[in-house]
Amino acid sequence: DGERFGVLTAYGGLPPFIHDDDLGLLEVMANQVAVLLRDRQLFAEVSEARAREETLRMMDDFFAAVAHDLKTPLTTILGQGQRLQRQLRRDQPIDPNAIESIVQQSVHMRRLVEDLLDDARERGGQYTGERVPTDLLALVRDVAAQAPTGRHEVVVEGSTAVEAPVDAERMRQVLTNLLENAVKYSPEGGRITISVTDTGDCADIAVTDQGIGIPPADVDTIFERFSRGSREPDRRFSGLGLGLYTCRRIVEEHGGRIEVASQLGAGSTFTVHIPMATAARMSGEAGYAQTGGGD
Repeated sequence: DGERFGVLTAYGGLPPFIHDDDLGLLEVMANQVAVLLRDRQLFAEVSEARAREETLRMMDDFFAAVAHDLKTPLTTILGQGQRLQRQLRRDQPIDPNAIESIVQQSVHMRRLVEDLLDDARERGGQYTGERVPTDLLALVRDVAAQAPTGRHEVVVEGSTAVEAPVDAERMRQVLTNLLENAVKYSPEGGRITISVTDTGDCADIAVTDQGIGIPPADVDTIFERFSRGSREPDRRFSGLGLGLYTCRRIVEEHGGRIEVASQLGAGSTFTVHIPMATAARMSGEAGYAQTGGGD
């Protein structure tokens, strides 16, 4: 098509430098190189187009998940609010279950918004926080008492305080996400166990459920941003794909790590490892800043 991809230059040592036969060979070589360059260019264009399509697909899926996950609690809040409104107009007793439902759905919606805002702050490098010695067992008990767990049985295992340097609100966000995740993927009335252990070097927090488990293909990507796994097409298990990603990032901010062990159909255990520190070491720390980007 006449498009120029480059110039092939040949040099000869003694005259005649280049014979006519040599010119023909060089022309064949130049054409072959041009074909290779054109193929490489086309491959790059196709790869770029596919990447754009995948990005658009992920954005479509993400916004659909946002709309669904915000609409569901809003529908409940609106319905229960209208129910309370009718009861007030008729001077009927207020149903405490309606109020409880409104509170639980509001908490759930707030968590979704917090995950979105947290992701935006993290990508913009705007997050700063302070780590102070915190009793993780007490924090776990507080989260378990306040989280909307429905009819699930939540058991906290641990008898003595386990202290580690953390940003308590950020760690609360991790624990809430893990507990709500366990509730979401567990059968109604299932048992969820949260254990807190001092291993010497680390404080370990393990959240174990009796849910549906994680497909092996999803285990390696489950902590990635916008990863929703093969379970997510079932709208019962809808989500933004930010919860576990947020957990991983917060834990890594603390110099720790998070891992999962799961058996399909038998449940999962998410374990958070937070490094311990002495009081003397903590007294020299004023805080820390997170300036990194996404994956």
